[in-house]
Amino acid sequence: MDVSDRIVAEVIKQIGTGAGVPKVRHIATAAGVSPALVLYRFGDMAGVRDAALHAALQLEEAVWARRRDDYLHAAITLADLPGLLCELLNTENDTMPDLGAVRWLRSIRSLRGGEQFEPGIIAVQEMHFWNELAELTGISPASRQLLMHFYQGLAFGHVIALRRPGFQAWSNALVQRFTFRLLGGAPGEAGSDSAFRAAASQSHNGFGEDADAPMHPTRQDILNAAMTILVDEGVASVTHRRLASAAKASVSSVIHFFESRQSLLKEAYIHLYVRLRTRSLENLASTAKFGAPMTARELAEGLQPPAAASLLQFEADLAGLLNAMFEASRDAELSELALAMFAHSGSASRQLLTRLEGCRGHIGWLDAQILRLVTNGRVMLRHDRKVSPADEADHAGYVSALQLLFGPAEPSSDLFQA
Repeated sequence: MDVSDRIVAEVIKQIGTGAGVPKVRHIATAAGVSPALVLYRFGDMAGVRDAALHAALQLEEAVWARRRDDYLHAAITLADLPGLLCELLNTENDTMPDLGAVRWLRSIRSLRGGEQFEPGIIAVQEMHFWNELAELTGISPASRQLLMHFYQGLAFGHVIALRRPGFQAWSNALVQRFTFRLLGGAPGEAGSDSAFRAAASQSHNGFGEDADAPMHPTRQDILNAAMTILVDEGVASVTHRRLASAAKASVSSVIHFFESRQSLLKEAYIHLYVRLRTRSLENLASTAKFGAPMTARELAEGLQPPAAASLLQFEADLAGLLNAMFEASRDAELSELALAMFAHSGSASRQLLTRLEGCRGHIGWLDAQILRLVTNGRVMLRHDRKVSPADEADHAGYVSALQLLFGPAEPSSDLFQA
């Protein structure tokens, strides 16, 4: 392995373990070179990171090529689908675990950079995997897209959970519920929640419910500044001095209103989550009467707004929230909060699904989380043109996805190939 390869390999490793913010001096020390050599080979830190993103994508090509060989064969059927998805997700961090973290860094950067961002989000071999799986099982392109989006959304959870006790069982429960609905099932109340969600939420009871409560104006300014810095620059930039400058307050005011940096970060993370949820509900209010039954199209337009400006804002909010979760998961004092945020995702979706016209089966926490995961996965892959078609077709695909999972009591004719 030459010097450049050693440097890139170390960047990939540090992205996976250090919340995506490696320092030149740390990279140089681990790679056994000088910081000057790192900069000479790659120009600047942005060049080093871009090289790592491209290198990680090439490594993922090999991983997914092996998965095609290992899992896809002529005898695979729809009955194998739940077990296959569970196996893929449960081994997500087994082979070169840092690759998963780098993939989500690519996803987050694509949400911020739009179509100008390169490289793509998923490997070409992964795209071939889902296409071949669809051909072998006979499912339609719409169902294949749905599988991909659900997988991407839940795989992010495996990246931040780092094999925490109970998470794998929860992931398996989500897969079982998802595939049951995908194949036209109408689930009952049994299995509508999970021990992991309850445990992850227990330490944050009432998660985010009082986030909109009035507070001292200076305290609010400091909190707003913290959220902005978190979204734009990451957790490492949230310092007392930087917050004081951004909020036009004194350092002593920051210390007065927040007993510690960790308590400030925890509150900022919760407010980021609530802000995304609130804006989604505001978008929904513009497409359907509050409290009235909704069509699948109205729900889709509320959760993933078709208007360009609204969608860009939604993407920016989602990128900030996902990056906050990822960074928190790498911090010993914030990792439990990261899990609680992920476990609580979809809290508003449960009420929305009960309003969906013709929604089949019992609506539990797992269903709400599935809706959130599919929505997140779809948006995260929106700028990867290997996956997503033009915007109008993409939005129509989202409506179709909601109908496949939650729509009419009879399985949709769109599920299987003609």
